Amino acid sequence: LSLPATAVTLIPALAVLAAAMFCGVTAAQLGSATSTSADRGVASAMYFSVYYASGALGGYLPGLAWEHWRWGGVVAGCLVVLAAALAFSTAHARLLPD
Repeated sequence: LSLPATAVTLIPALAVLAAAMFCGVTAAQLGSATSTSADRGVASAMYFSVYYASGALGGYLPGLAWEHWRWGGVVAGCLVVLAAALAFSTAHARLLPD
């Protein structure tokens, strides 16, 4: 996303990214509510609690990494989060029935 040198390529790339984020968030909200037949309110509350808590941490922790290690720390923090998400997704996929 940072590679485009002109607005002609940057603006469509940002539009696609924004659309993908809105679609992903909407799908996650609907999926959390329909993932259980009982206590849908609890499932939605858990989703929103995790969503806002992780959003707050995602805004705060990279700032700390930036203060201490500059871009190297921010990139390392992002890689740690991506590795954790990959590990969680892989473990969850193994638990699903075939």
